[in-house]
Amino acid sequence: MARFIPILLFLLAAFPAAAQDPISAVRAERWADALAIAATNPDPVAAKLVLYYRLLTPNAARVDEIAGFMVANPDWPAQAQLDRRRQEALANERDDGVVRAECDRQLPNAPLSNAAALLRCSDALEAAGRREDAMRAAAQADNARTGGNPAPMLEQARTLRRAGQDADALALWLAQGPTAQATAPANRLADYWSERHVL
Repeated sequence: MARFIPILLFLLAAFPAAAQDPISAVRAERWADALAIAATNPDPVAAKLVLYYRLLTPNAARVDEIAGFMVANPDWPAQAQLDRRRQEALANERDDGVVRAECDRQLPNAPLSNAAALLRCSDALEAAGRREDAMRAAAQADNARTGGNPAPMLEQARTLRRAGQDADALALWLAQGPTAQATAPANRLADYWSERHVL
């Protein structure tokens, strides 16, 4: 966040000398104070900058706030950091409806990469009776957690098979294999191809 302070200083230079400066409030993460001070600036960008800094700060914004800002301002800097904060907020969101809305918006076209966010999606989708979508999100979480290495699901299936639990191994493969395979990096697809024949 410190590297963005110069932008804030430049844009807030329009404040009258007697007016309070929101920078100290931003640095102290006193967001309501910073926004109130920025609102006295005739330039609406001042308030937007305070919002932007809050969205970049860990645990300071809701997932829908961050997602909305990113959609409305795709050309603002630090989009990767905003996305990281959005996914962290998604993982911590308690409202299943908010979680499902964000997961439905993200999962089909811009996969989430935070395992905790994907597991939160899985839980919220499961709670809505969307078992197949929940399993797909859980498989993506496995891939995110292991860096795309399919070993956990495949190793579990192999362990079940070695223990003579072929039906359980096959059920695991049918439940998670195709989704894990579909979300795996291209360099790991061979792991799944051979496993299909093993199961």
